[in-house]
Amino acid sequence: MDVWLIFPLLLVLLTLAFYALSFMLLQWRVSRHYKMTGGHYATMGTLGSLLFVWQIVRTVTKLSWYLLTKNRKGLHPLRPGNGSKVLLVHGLHMNGNCFWAFRQYLEQAGFRTYSINLGKPYIPVERYVQRLHKVLHNVADGGKVHLVAHSMGGLVIRMLLTQHPEDAKLIASVATLGTPHKGTAIVGDFALPWLKQLFHPASPDLHALPDMTQLAPGLPLMTLGSRNDLVVYPLKNAMQPNARQVKLFAVSHIGLLCETRVMRKVLQWLQAQQVSEKAAITNQ
Repeated sequence: MDVWLIFPLLLVLLTLAFYALSFMLLQWRVSRHYKMTGGHYATMGTLGSLLFVWQIVRTVTKLSWYLLTKNRKGLHPLRPGNGSKVLLVHGLHMNGNCFWAFRQYLEQAGFRTYSINLGKPYIPVERYVQRLHKVLHNVADGGKVHLVAHSMGGLVIRMLLTQHPEDAKLIASVATLGTPHKGTAIVGDFALPWLKQLFHPASPDLHALPDMTQLAPGLPLMTLGSRNDLVVYPLKNAMQPNARQVKLFAVSHIGLLCETRVMRKVLQWLQAQQVSEKAAITNQ
């Protein structure tokens, strides 16, 4: 083998080894947390873990491509139509580009989709709330909108309803994907203050934030999480009371944005809400 090929190959091998070790350590940390708190981590086995890592690599590649090439007009549907409106709300370190696959999937089923850019990470959360407040009114345009939120986006919706309870009349339903409704154990006591305030399980601000059903009684709500989420855990922290709770296996936190089975669950949820809306109109 030529000498000039050895160094790039060695770099690739070292990179793969680093990520493999990081994954094993993180999975060990999460399973240890479940064990120490009386829970049970859903193990995936060797093959399952390899497929899980491949899912993460595949998703990161997709999202990077979307960031570079897609979603220049997030606040406009991808194709003309008059279907129900769906506004997608991203999480931390993301923007509206991350929902490109979701938007294509839902629009093929007849929905009109919109994706918001909340703003840069680590800015005052109030700015996210006001951005969502403004965009929600623009998208609703006198009607109602279904909200689908990934990770932090679900918390921003709860904060929106806390500060602007009148906005509930613009929301047809809410679905959250891997949202740390009760914080996440990955954020420890030595994390950045911004992260602790928003995501620490013992955060006073998070504890003071009312549940979705308290903020908007009667609003249809689905909370979806993964038993193998290595970012938002334990799984129960991604759930909300009085909601349809969907618990999946072998889906990564970032995979919630692109995995077909996640999009299928959300589509089924939205279609069920359409049926309920039509039935309510018929019975009037």
